[in-house]
Amino acid sequence: MAVDYISALNTNGSGLNTTQLVDAIVTAEIAPKLNKVTKKQEATDLSISELAKLRSAFDEFQQVLQSPNAGVASDAYSTSAAVSVKVDDYNALKVADDLITVSQLARGQVLEFTGYATANESLASGSLTIRFGTWSGTNFSEVDPNNTQSVSLSGAGATLGGLATQLSALSGVSARVVAKSDGNYSLLVITDPGANNAVQMIADGGVLAGFDTSQDNSQQVLAAQNAVLTYNGISLSRSSNTIDDLIPGATLTLNATTDTDAKVSVFEDADFAEGELSTYVEKLNSLISTLKSATSRGINGASSGPLVGDATMTAVLRQVSRLTTTPLEGFGDKPIYLTTYGVQTERDGTFSIDSTKFAAAFAADPAGYRAIFATLAQSSDSAISVTKSSSANPPIGKYDFVYTDASTATLDGTSLIARSKNGRNTFYAITGRFAGVSMDVTEASIGSSSIYFGKSTLDQMSDYITAILSKAGDFTRIEKSYSDASLEQTDELAALAEKEDMLAQLYRTKFTAMEQQITRAKSSGTFLTNMIDALNGNSNG
Repeated sequence: MAVDYISALNTNGSGLNTTQLVDAIVTAEIAPKLNKVTKKQEATDLSISELAKLRSAFDEFQQVLQSPNAGVASDAYSTSAAVSVKVDDYNALKVADDLITVSQLARGQVLEFTGYATANESLASGSLTIRFGTWSGTNFSEVDPNNTQSVSLSGAGATLGGLATQLSALSGVSARVVAKSDGNYSLLVITDPGANNAVQMIADGGVLAGFDTSQDNSQQVLAAQNAVLTYNGISLSRSSNTIDDLIPGATLTLNATTDTDAKVSVFEDADFAEGELSTYVEKLNSLISTLKSATSRGINGASSGPLVGDATMTAVLRQVSRLTTTPLEGFGDKPIYLTTYGVQTERDGTFSIDSTKFAAAFAADPAGYRAIFATLAQSSDSAISVTKSSSANPPIGKYDFVYTDASTATLDGTSLIARSKNGRNTFYAITGRFAGVSMDVTEASIGSSSIYFGKSTLDQMSDYITAILSKAGDFTRIEKSYSDASLEQTDELAALAEKEDMLAQLYRTKFTAMEQQITRAKSSGTFLTNMIDALNGNSNG
């Protein structure tokens, strides 16, 4: 308790506890304003805390939106170990059953050079020229003169093992020394698979004549050959047993010949797809619940949210909810709706999935389901493949692609740049709406077709979140507004504290003067009383 020094020093004063009186007067004037500003600052700080919580929730949700291979419920399998399949690009897979029969595997040429006593038997110094092509009897045809390579032996490196090392360093060739029995070694030279990958080895000046195959192919153990197969009844050959140009998005590996068809199937997994969509809806509901809690008006006795009445956050909630009901354009001639795939709005504003409706829609159009998750650029004509760079942002919708000839084509009336390579005509734009988009044309008579650019629900949501969380976005603007308000309120509290001290000092000064007046008045009264008492005493005497 504060000591009332004024009253203590002025014992002849009013006798009032002026310190308590001053505190009471100042408190009565300052406390209501102080409480009001304090409550405002507490509410502001709570709003700032809630905004940080919401920013974190949006960040987490955006991570869900950016999951790799989202929306791809496709997979592939083979019924035979002779033909294995590996998915390279789930987005490129198309539902199909393909029948494959393998009558011959691709392999490289194998040459054997025999009669060496040790693995590192010394050889004469010299060089070998290696040419690649095909053998027919004793006749060799070089395929690509620009691919001619050579090795050179000298000094300590002029050994059988040294030759194997140098040959293995060449592109398209491997070599190794093998022991056939005690004191009997051979050099094996093996080329890459494919009928055109056989080699002709020419010794320089005959110094390494034992490895010269320029006149015959007698050292050949196995001839180079292509893989031979039928694909859905069509006879094909490939230089490799790894084939990536038959099934879009997948690579086939031929492991053995077959007596019957091997079936390679690409299928859509409806259960997986529904589970994936359910996860997305669950995460979306959690985000919506957090937003609703933050902006709740506290109806029926419930506490209101820290951001109640904030028009921007209310608009964000409305926009997040609306994105799931917005039609998806640019995935075909008709828009796609999430409601078609069983996504429905509940009375509390959250979403759920009607499993029966989803299963029916997915069976009828699995590609439409993919539009929920994957942004696509595609053509109505299989002879045109559409690609876009990571920075490309073409307008959503359907556009006419008109092909005139190998050097002339337009997209929605915009002239494109032409480039031809390996029989493929590519048209692209580097400026304007379609910058970063290119169309590869494989047939010369396509005429006109439609090009579609569609942005998925997830990408639209992700773009929106990126925008509102950016430095110029709604969140940053609101956070600054609340931060500025908190600073202003801190200044108000400091000003009130200063005013409180000033008022206390003012009232203490006034009460001190009052006490002094009362003390003087009391002193005068005592003097007069004593004087009268003295006069009365003299008179009585």
